[in-house]
Amino acid sequence: MVRLATPKNQQAWGRTNHDTRTTGARIMSRTYERIASRLVGTPLQGAAEQVRHLKTAWQIHREPDLRKVLSEGRLTTRLMKHYIRRDMNCVDVGCHLGVMLHQITTLAPDGCHHAFEPVPYKAEWLRRKFPSAVIHEMALSDHGSADAFFVDETSSARSALRPVDRDHSLSSIKVETRRLDDVLPEDLTVGFVKIDAIGAELLVMQGAERIIKRDRPVVLFECSHAILAAFELTPADIYDYVVGQLGYQLFSLHGWANNHGPLDLAHLEIALVWPYEAFNYVALPPGAPAARPTA
Repeated sequence: MVRLATPKNQQAWGRTNHDTRTTGARIMSRTYERIASRLVGTPLQGAAEQVRHLKTAWQIHREPDLRKVLSEGRLTTRLMKHYIRRDMNCVDVGCHLGVMLHQITTLAPDGCHHAFEPVPYKAEWLRRKFPSAVIHEMALSDHGSADAFFVDETSSARSALRPVDRDHSLSSIKVETRRLDDVLPEDLTVGFVKIDAIGAELLVMQGAERIIKRDRPVVLFECSHAILAAFELTPADIYDYVVGQLGYQLFSLHGWANNHGPLDLAHLEIALVWPYEAFNYVALPPGAPAARPTA
């Protein structure tokens, strides 16, 4: 019997087809992440990074205007090697699959490291991968509560306390949200903090104000107009807090690596528009050693 495609049937088919595509994308994303997480810290990670470097070189060849942002991975590694000492205690906010945490534990094997990842399955992977680090299954912000957390089913690295990519498939879970000041032991001195909170970077810093003002750590964080807008924040909000309230100096990774002076607000605004000087920035306390010239 032929079944007529009524509007109601078409809507039901559309929902089923969308759900099927979403499930397929979720399975592919989870599978990729599981494989990638297992590569972290193994010899195969080095091979994967070489492939990524070749891809980056090709992207720079095709889009030379994006050279600065496409070079941020290499500059991040250089910055971490420059500042992280063997016995330094570090914090990784938004740990994802642990690539940065692996660098931290390698550079500072004698330090005590705390990592934060609110997505449950990734937090469990991290606990197995990094038994020497303290893995917290929670989000960080400027308050303590239980909050909705929006998991991007096709790219979980884009998951956040606010829906950032609304055209992506998102699911909402309830997570514990805390202030870093309330989580870390009082006697732990922190030397390096990395924050990748997809727009909540300012809130994380505000929730860590006691630690930052006391210990004056190097702070590496992500910043872009798109993720700030999800939290109704502006570059001026970031600048006023980091420079005005904390008394830090703010650099793009490219500016830091080339020993340029700290950014003022006007230059930060420029750095955040096409062709973009940076998506990642470093906040340094006065007196922090400058970058060493490359050989």
